[in-house]
Amino acid sequence: MVKAVGTLIAAIFVGTAAHFLKDAWDDAKEQAEEAANPRERWTDKNRWED
Repeated sequence: MVKAVGTLIAAIFVGTAAHFLKDAWDDAKEQAEEAANPRERWTDKNRWED
């Protein structure tokens, strides 16, 4: 029983960490795209050009 609870807690922790890292990776990709294309701006996932 204790082992199952420990495994469950570890799975929740790993899932949360993976979700956080994916969000950070997506944000970094968006920032890199914006830096590569300074004339394009992003607002709420919609692209518009100057």
